Amino acid sequence: MAQKPLPTPTTPAMNWSDRLSLTEKNLPNLKSLPVPPVGFEPLKATNDELITAGLPRRPDPEKQPGLYAKWTAVMSRPLTFVPTKFSLITTPRDALLRGLKSAVDQAGPSANPTSSNWSGAVDFGLGAGDSYVTVSGSWPVPNAYPPDSAKLATGGWKDGTYLCVSWVGIDGWGSPDVLQGGTGSECIVSGGKIQSQSAFGWFEWYPYSWTNFSDFRVKPGDSVNCLVCAPGGAGSTTGSVRLGNTSTGQYVSAQLTAPSGTKLVGNCAEWIMEDPSLGGSEAPFPDYGAEFFYDCQAGTAKSVEKNLSGATLLNLVENPPTTLSTAVAESDTILMTYAGNSGP
Repeated sequence: MAQKPLPTPTTPAMNWSDRLSLTEKNLPNLKSLPVPPVGFEPLKATNDELITAGLPRRPDPEKQPGLYAKWTAVMSRPLTFVPTKFSLITTPRDALLRGLKSAVDQAGPSANPTSSNWSGAVDFGLGAGDSYVTVSGSWPVPNAYPPDSAKLATGGWKDGTYLCVSWVGIDGWGSPDVLQGGTGSECIVSGGKIQSQSAFGWFEWYPYSWTNFSDFRVKPGDSVNCLVCAPGGAGSTTGSVRLGNTSTGQYVSAQLTAPSGTKLVGNCAEWIMEDPSLGGSEAPFPDYGAEFFYDCQAGTAKSVEKNLSGATLLNLVENPPTTLSTAVAESDTILMTYAGNSGP
């Protein structure tokens, strides 16, 4: 069966320094979503009320009993909604898909297409006149380590900052914008030794640069949930990102207005492990083990519920044929990515 042609990646139109300056000017305009009223009970809330609060909607208890049990367990815990502060992340990064090659170009029709900065799943399965308005997913925050390629013959590791980011988002492949939120995992090596391993939460609406949730506390091993919304669908200039640490019950959010001249296209939804492309070349990519994105769901302007079924899977390949991250769909709602090409 002939493969459908893949959308062409969009070339970034603005350099990093201009994006950083634009974002810095916008920081005073950023606000958190309204904190839910006293007495708000997620277990009793409607799906519309959950979405308004930036929480994942209730899975169908009959069609998705496993997800419903997991959702109930999380929503039964005390949740703390924190009006957060925002700060610039000054590490350069191009958020859009880069360096796409089709599966046929790589290793035949059964292989995944490859990118030089994304690994994960992207769904394009829209009906005519429809667009994505929400995307959500949960994952355990990975702990980043230097990869085997960074080992020194004299012992220890090559100095550097090893960085990967996990996120969900709308647009970014075949569209000149991307609305996204997620976590970053960082390992700093100095003097041949690991000095620190940490994590952080962030959001972005490209071409703004990525921005830190300053008051959000997260560490490797914590479980997080992220919900990205643009209720207006295609053409929308407003959206939101809600990021929750389900291990601690802390939730933070950002209400976003698109950069001037930017509108949501809504052509794709994605669940991605990324090697940040720092001003045109990728950051040193860590060994992050395996990452599981679960409860992968997206919604459209025409109220269609989407998941990983039919999504395009991507492997991350740099300096071909070196595969840094491989994507596998474990089910319609669970995606695994793992470092390298041989499995965790």
